Amino acid sequence: MKRVYLDTCVWCRLFDVIDHKKIREEFRAVSRLVDAARNGKVSIMKSEVLFYEVSKIEGEERTTVEKLIDEIATEEIKTSENTRKTYENVAKECGLKAVDALHLALAIENNVDVFLTTDDEILNRRKCIEKHGILVKNPTEYEVE
Repeated sequence: MKRVYLDTCVWCRLFDVIDHKKIREEFRAVSRLVDAARNGKVSIMKSEVLFYEVSKIEGEERTTVEKLIDEIATEEIKTSENTRKTYENVAKECGLKAVDALHLALAIENNVDVFLTTDDEILNRRKCIEKHGILVKNPTEYEVE
């Protein structure tokens, strides 16, 4: 079974206003992924970094997203001795924001198969990121096997 990490923007896509084609397609893809996880076809990861970012969301959406992550994510990935080094390498080499590099470092260090994001800054740097041993995709590009 594939191990998949969804960054914060993917989880939040389920609660966005669906007023553009791209958002609608991503919403549908994330919904299919959540259903696949509920049916045991894919293993979704969570992390303390994910919960930290979600804690910054204001209002009722924060609680809803936290509950959904706890319901769907089957494994919590943790930092290791190598996480900091991987974080520094990915951030520096690929020009990523700190929190994005930390999400990716956790996924890389914990041998996650695919990192899903709707963040164009990350997607535009995927060739660099993938040199570190993880696939990076938009949810619309990912097919559950």
